[in-house]
Amino acid sequence: MVYGMKTRLRVLYVTSTFARTADDSEDPWQGELARRLARQVDLTVLAPAWRGGRDHDWQGIPVHRFRYLPAVMETLTHGAGASVNSRTLAGKLAAVPYLLAGHTALQRELLARPYDVLHLHWPVPHALWLWPYLPAAPRVVLHWYGVEMPLARRLPGGMALLRAALRRADANIAISRHTADALVPFAPQPLAVIPYGITCGTPLPRPVQPANTILFVGRLVARKGVDVLLRAFAIFCQSVSGWKLVIIGDGPQRGKLEMIARGLDMDEDIVFRGRVSHDELRAAYAAATLFALPAVSDTAGETEGLGVVLLEALHNRVPVVASRIGGITDVITDDGTGALVPPGDAAALAAALVALARDPARAARLADDGAALLRGPFAWEHITAAMLAAYGAGHA
Repeated sequence: MVYGMKTRLRVLYVTSTFARTADDSEDPWQGELARRLARQVDLTVLAPAWRGGRDHDWQGIPVHRFRYLPAVMETLTHGAGASVNSRTLAGKLAAVPYLLAGHTALQRELLARPYDVLHLHWPVPHALWLWPYLPAAPRVVLHWYGVEMPLARRLPGGMALLRAALRRADANIAISRHTADALVPFAPQPLAVIPYGITCGTPLPRPVQPANTILFVGRLVARKGVDVLLRAFAIFCQSVSGWKLVIIGDGPQRGKLEMIARGLDMDEDIVFRGRVSHDELRAAYAAATLFALPAVSDTAGETEGLGVVLLEALHNRVPVVASRIGGITDVITDDGTGALVPPGDAAALAAALVALARDPARAARLADDGAALLRGPFAWEHITAAMLAAYGAGHA
């Protein structure tokens, strides 16, 4: 099919996590990509149900939900994310019915309508859904995030599935150079690196008298390294005073992290805000003095695939300190668009934060250089055009 003619490409967008309601804050970059693509192609989303959720319409996009367990047990996806949730006993028990139901739903969807493109996210384990082949298989585009390699190494036959998926795809997409580099030894063709962009909207004006605040935004899971940030903040406060650490997000580690904060006798200076609305998040970025993403590699070998929150911080001209790990280095260059420190090193993180707190001119320069980055490959126009090219749709 030739892009630009009257008939539009029909794309089935298959993912484990997609917005359940109009104001759902879950992985907003997924929704933003789908919304932008839907302007150019005929897009349908296939995703699992969450606690019994049914088919619905999201901003004009049909979302088909497949059921895999009784409603009360459908909690494998969303929240901490399937890669983390699947490590619990409940998650392990849910994985098999999830994969079987997803396979059935995908086959049914492809038989019901002649799609031109199958865009499949998180190919390990979702690539299992590609077999057996259908008589009229669409173009297969696989979207890799970085968690697939650690998961493949843990699963029986996981590496065989990873290799087979890379070979089966008509196009393979990685969200960062880190992810692409990990897959290159197993891929028969080059991977396209297509990141995500920002979803936080136009920056708000900064307060006239801003408070000294370090901000973290993200899921409270081990690979985010928030425990390292708490220890670093305690060291930081030995050199500077009058600062607050604001943590936005929720997850399975929240209770443990709050206990660490109390143990440091800093629970008044460390604020856990949990999930916040879109407008509250914009206000938090506007009020932040510095932003920290102290990512680490967790016990399963997973780390930050890209770090969209870094783009949001740069968009709001908040100077960034982050770990030199995973896809973070696609966004942050040391003393270029921010400051990089070794992962897991609380002392180094504290020192980098102190250096920026004491040098507002350098902090402002890093923030300005970081904001300029968003006009390049991280701009949604570039991202959408690259994705359409992967679909075989020509130029946007």
